[in-house]
Amino acid sequence: MNAITDILKKNGAKVAYGSWKGTYSSEEFTKVVKDIEKENANVNYSTLEKGTVIPKDIVETSKGGEHIYTWTIAYNIEGIRDWLFSQSKNNR
Repeated sequence: MNAITDILKKNGAKVAYGSWKGTYSSEEFTKVVKDIEKENANVNYSTLEKGTVIPKDIVETSKGGEHIYTWTIAYNIEGIRDWLFSQSKNNR
C-alpha cells in the first residue's frame, strides 16, 4: 500500500500520513483526524498499528485478521466518514 503513495506524490499529490492505535477512543480518533486534516493534503493515508486492531477476546486463526478488523475500526471513525462524504469530483 505504501507504494501507491510514492506514485501519487510523483504525480503531484500531497500526502499526509498518520499512524494510529486501533484502541483509540472516539475522542482520540477525533483529535488525530483533525491533526491530519490540518495538513491540507489531497491524500490522507493512515495506518493502524500492529497489535492494536484485533479485539483481545478474538483468537487470530488466519494471517488476514489484522486487515479484516481494520475496516470495523475505520468505518466507525466519525471524522473519516465526514471527510469521505464531503468529497466531490470538483472538490480540490
